[in-house]
Amino acid sequence: MRWLFTALMIPAVAVAQGPSDFRDGVELSPEQQLAQAAASVENIRQTLKFGLERQKEAAAKGDIIKVNCVNAVLTDLRAQTFLAQSYLAALQGGLEPDVAQLEVMKINAAEMMAGQYRGQIESCVGEASSYTGLTMVDVQVSDDIRQDDASVENENSVFPPVDATRPEALTGSQ
Repeated sequence: MRWLFTALMIPAVAVAQGPSDFRDGVELSPEQQLAQAAASVENIRQTLKFGLERQKEAAAKGDIIKVNCVNAVLTDLRAQTFLAQSYLAALQGGLEPDVAQLEVMKINAAEMMAGQYRGQIESCVGEASSYTGLTMVDVQVSDDIRQDDASVENENSVFPPVDATRPEALTGSQ
């Protein structure tokens, strides 16, 4: 009986709550939305500037691996910057509150992705991770190893030499 009561109450609570709205808990004035969006776009631009600086540093060092890694991330970051700037331009054009809120959310999402791209740029290590300098090898020969040259063939061969001469041709045309 207790389980039946629980099974009947869970759907009732879910229906009573109703659908949630994306605007719940977010009540910003249009000026605040515009200021927040402009700050977010500026953060994205700073991330792009950071990536371009890393690219120049890698190119100056001649680190092709790092340049390629940073270029791959910068391609996506440039696209996010372009999108965020277009969203900001639409927001500055004076939109309806619902559409304006959606544009602010898009800009915030682009800012979060730009933060991830910054982390990817910072993780590009390039040739520094693979080249550590000249390699030195110390070789010690054990006394158990024979000292003569093993690559020289012994004259006492087990098998007789192979006769490499060709016999006369045996054809009926002669």
